[in-house]
Amino acid sequence: MLLAKVEQMKAIEKEAVAKQGISIYELMERAGGAVAEEALEMLGKSGQVLVFCGSGNNGGDGFIAARLLAAQQFDVEVIMLTAADELTGAAQRAFKTIEKLSSVKKTSFSLEERPYNADLVIDAVLGFGLKGNLRGNAAKAISIINSVKTNILSVDLPSGINSDTGQVHGEAVKAIRTVTFTCPKAGMAIYPGANFAGSIRVADIGIEKTIISSHAKVCLGSRAMSRRLLPNRQTDAHKGDCGRVLVIGGSVGMTGAVAMSAQAALKIGAGLVTLGIPESLNSILETKLTEVMTKPLPETPDKTLRAKALDVIIDMIPSVDAVLVGPGISTHSSTATLVQQLVLSVEKPLVIDADGLNALAGKTDLLLKRPGPTVITPHPGELGRLLGTSAEIIQSDRLSWAEAASKDWNITVILKGARTVIAGGGCLYINPTGNPGMATAGTGDILAGFLTGLIAQGLPIYPASILSVYLHGLAGDIGAKYRTQLALVATDLLNYLPAAIKELQEGVRKN
Repeated sequence: MLLAKVEQMKAIEKEAVAKQGISIYELMERAGGAVAEEALEMLGKSGQVLVFCGSGNNGGDGFIAARLLAAQQFDVEVIMLTAADELTGAAQRAFKTIEKLSSVKKTSFSLEERPYNADLVIDAVLGFGLKGNLRGNAAKAISIINSVKTNILSVDLPSGINSDTGQVHGEAVKAIRTVTFTCPKAGMAIYPGANFAGSIRVADIGIEKTIISSHAKVCLGSRAMSRRLLPNRQTDAHKGDCGRVLVIGGSVGMTGAVAMSAQAALKIGAGLVTLGIPESLNSILETKLTEVMTKPLPETPDKTLRAKALDVIIDMIPSVDAVLVGPGISTHSSTATLVQQLVLSVEKPLVIDADGLNALAGKTDLLLKRPGPTVITPHPGELGRLLGTSAEIIQSDRLSWAEAASKDWNITVILKGARTVIAGGGCLYINPTGNPGMATAGTGDILAGFLTGLIAQGLPIYPASILSVYLHGLAGDIGAKYRTQLALVATDLLNYLPAAIKELQEGVRKN
């Protein structure tokens, strides 16, 4: 599903007006009609409706909805946050259609407390252009709307949410349902905004799909999209045809990370997986793993990988299809040097995770010198270190930071977290699967293995990123169903991955 940021939405409307000959007011009439339809579905045959209307186009949608609901004999009160002569553009014209209607009660908003009772509240306070903190009547109105003990229907997106980032600066309307126009707004799919929209209905107000797709550059993942990316095996396939993976990592106390990554690459279908680890840890990994091959590598006195291991690893590269570096690898200076040298030397697709990313802090220029395709899988703290900022700043605008890093370094970025973001394929992807139970040690190592295993099977990096993240979250969702979120651990994702893949495969057969 395509979503839009503010500037993209403005471009969509501008082109629709220019190419389709639709006026902004006509779009407003259609939007108001869609709001009325949703309200009728929520109300039934009768009821009292409060419509809070701001001064812009969002308020105009509310005026039109109020008129249509009054025509259906509902008891409608419009609460205006600004005087009629302060309304702008098409919103003023929309107000004219109810100005003299006795069937619509019109009340000027007051900061003084009064009883607000209704069967439905329609939030038409703010549109998709909110910037900065709320002030004045809008802030007070949002607080009042949330205090009314009834269903709330938001127009386009809940007032108080930043349409691009999903951030809430102060308070936002907590809607039961949101009716949005043309396509959802990006901030409705990113937390915390996603917590406020309730069920989302997308209303078609007549803008051509080609116009939407030419400007909307954010995508919310779906099961159908992921189904199309599943690898297919030929009937005469052998293990060499199914992808060869090399995982490089491990250190004392962190053997579990590389073990999980290697197992994950196998579990998602890679034919052969080799694990390169410090030589003194080899016996431990051979005990942990059965199907994975191990390669002891030169180590430091602290039993981490040594920069001298580069030559051995480079000799292995021609026989593999994808390389993962980082799980459990440590931040030892010699190990960090090895990671940096690998970034410059490995021509095969390279996945960089965990302390592999920390080795590049302050040295991200190396990514621009990469001889092959690259994908990084940071959490907000790791991406913050690479960009010289904080995790909090990254979280404040996940889409923009992921996109900026992808463009600056010419790589694919998988920014992990609730609603993982993928940048690097022309469209910013937001993943819809996963749950809080996955906030546990090792789930990132599993994801890195899934991703590398899919790349080794021949999927380009961006599609492999989408499929790995979707299946990772879906396996977590299935696991939480049976294990509960509290009891979910990383290796449960390995156990429930087959069920996740089967859901997608069965969907292919059904459709």
